[in-house]
Amino acid sequence: RLSFVLFGDAAPRAVENFLRLCDGTKGIAKASKKPLHYLGNRVHRIVEGYCVQWGDIVRNDGSGGESIYGGKFNDEPAALKLPISRGSLVMANSGKNSNTSQVFVVLTDDVERIKKNMQGKHVVIGRI
Repeated sequence: RLSFVLFGDAAPRAVENFLRLCDGTKGIAKASKKPLHYLGNRVHRIVEGYCVQWGDIVRNDGSGGESIYGGKFNDEPAALKLPISRGSLVMANSGKNSNTSQVFVVLTDDVERIKKNMQGKHVVIGRI
């Protein structure tokens, strides 16, 4: 079991999305017709010493995802500015304004790697 501190002030929509996917109270997704719930979802990506990713509620392989808002939702500017470090809980995306259900936890302390690949590109929603 993992416990997170969530940053609802900086990322209210992303945090609400994460919470509702955790508790499953939003029912069925509009586009995919899949349950809006992480229950039964598996970790689909582990990069040793870098990140662990899950949350593809559509295909369960990292190629899909859907938010409680239907499809994708926009980045939250304040959450893009939050610092990312080991233990951060972050929205995975496929580019600007493409948040769905996928999230990852940062496993690295490599500041340069975080700055190059994550910082300012992903919405930070909490930390372990």
